Amino acid sequence: MNKTPSEGLNPFRRGSFAQAAKYSTPIWGAALHGSTAAWPRDALLGGDPSTVALSLEQLTLLPPPVATATAADLAEACQEAMQRQVDRLATLARGGARTEGGATRARAS
Repeated sequence: MNKTPSEGLNPFRRGSFAQAAKYSTPIWGAALHGSTAAWPRDALLGGDPSTVALSLEQLTLLPPPVATATAADLAEACQEAMQRQVDRLATLARGGARTEGGATRARAS
């Protein structure tokens, strides 16, 4: 969880990216927007009615072969891709247009 969402995503740790680079595996990212309304950070119990946007996208952006990329390259590229993913969700939540690679809005139950 990013405790300061207005500042953007924190840098990604490189450990799992080293494995992805070594084995040329795809990297996927899941982003949520609006989940803080459903479960506020200071609440002991969540589940408040709210609209939450969810996006699941493949983040691996480097051209094949991924195995030639370093863990740092992958972490940086995926962080940038995921920040764009989060920004699209924020735009969608503000009533913006749905974009390619878009997101789905769902009602929390």
